[in-house]
Amino acid sequence: MPSRRWLLAGASATLAGLIGGHAVADQAGTEAVDWPMARYDAAGTGHNPNTTGPRDDVQIAWDRDLAASARGVLPPILHTDTLYVVGGAVTALEAETGTVEFTRDGDYQSSPARADADVYRTDTLAVSSPDGLAGLNAGGGIDLPLLGSQFGLERWDGPSEVSRSSIFGPPNAPPPIAVDDTIYAAVPGTNHLVALAANDGTERWRTVHGAGSGLYRPAVRDGIVYAVDYAHELGAYDAETGERRWLEEIDDRPPYAPTATDEGVVVPGRESVTCLDADEGRIRWTYDHDGNVSDADRAAAAVANGRVFVVDSVGSLHAIDLESGEAVWTAAFGGVASPVVADGVVYVTRRTVGLDAFDAATGEHRWTFDVEWPTSAPIVSGGRLYVVQNRRVLALEEADR
Repeated sequence: MPSRRWLLAGASATLAGLIGGHAVADQAGTEAVDWPMARYDAAGTGHNPNTTGPRDDVQIAWDRDLAASARGVLPPILHTDTLYVVGGAVTALEAETGTVEFTRDGDYQSSPARADADVYRTDTLAVSSPDGLAGLNAGGGIDLPLLGSQFGLERWDGPSEVSRSSIFGPPNAPPPIAVDDTIYAAVPGTNHLVALAANDGTERWRTVHGAGSGLYRPAVRDGIVYAVDYAHELGAYDAETGERRWLEEIDDRPPYAPTATDEGVVVPGRESVTCLDADEGRIRWTYDHDGNVSDADRAAAAVANGRVFVVDSVGSLHAIDLESGEAVWTAAFGGVASPVVADGVVYVTRRTVGLDAFDAATGEHRWTFDVEWPTSAPIVSGGRLYVVQNRRVLALEEADR
């Protein structure tokens, strides 16, 4: 349930809208809104259309140190007023105060995806690791301190039989996504795309994607699953059956995780962004930014209100018209980031410098928040940003004036 503070804020916003002669149903609010998976939704847009974040300046609402077993800078998720932070351990925190609800150890290495699980009283969190996929109890299971053990966290183990380390280290663990009670995921270290039942991890279908190994986070929209691999191939698959509809090559190598939109499938790459027709796979437009994007974990494009937002990793944040592929504006930004958008503000994280906010309409720089450690991409809800810094979580809100 939303906290009392957020409920009051939402009620105040509604009352203000009514007094002004109109309701605020179409405006972003300050009530807590779920951010249930990586990139906010199954399409991978990175855009929460129903909430706000800090607009004019920012300050720390709370910060919380995590257990020693926590590590990494994976973006958290938010569900029913609880933040879930994954990186080694799984930690649940109360979103309003940062109070730790539970910490469970494990080798989990992706942002989770919350999915319906009708045979349990709590939801399932789908996560990925180099060893495969797993379904976790969102309630955390039971901690048995006297025995030094835990019980009931893992509900099932997913596909992992062909995942192997190489001379380059363990395979990547791209985050799963969820649509109702189905989880769509890349099997780590393979070119296999799967659909799993959230209740027990049963495979509903599996397909082999392209000729290369190693898939990125998939995207789902209008009953189609889109997947991209390291070997520059984008494929479209029926979400119910896994049947392939088309498979096309992307010129910019390597391409990164897709974003599914009304206008087509947006695929960022090292030096450009490509939009392909969702039904046929033909290229609709290519936007060359002449950058050098090399961090797959920080290469996703955000899409909001008819614009695509990407960082080129050599000095600029770009806003691109989704329909035409033409530049709308560019703004100076010297980081490597996957932008997120809420209520007309684009938020981008500098890996070692801080967090910046830009006006989505004009590209005007709104504020900078300096940090000392690498920081995850933020998530946005209820007027706040939440970010992870290795063994620390920060909640940021509008600064007092």
